[in-house]
Amino acid sequence: MTPLFEWEFNALPLMIEWFERASAITMPENFDANVGPRKLSCIYQFVRAMPELYVETRLRKQLEDIKSKESEMEKRQMDLRRQQLILELQLKEMEDEGGREEEYHGEATVTH
Repeated sequence: MTPLFEWEFNALPLMIEWFERASAITMPENFDANVGPRKLSCIYQFVRAMPELYVETRLRKQLEDIKSKESEMEKRQMDLRRQQLILELQLKEMEDEGGREEEYHGEATVTH
């Protein structure tokens, strides 16, 4: 593992892929490849060798997730505000039409 550490976390996805391909290979019954624990051990060795990179990567991912959620919330807020404005416009139009009808009925009543 140590020679791959110079690639930092760039090599980790490759190693995980190697282990996944190895676990898909059919082995003879008398051979235990023990791929799962080795894969986990490999990940552990990387994180242990470069904790600051792991923490930085995790924090960067969390920050991206937060920014993504904020962006979604802003879009949703804009949509809600747009819907509110449309409803307010419709209500105003209905009120204006109602006022015009009252004026029309009021004038008709006066002429009789």
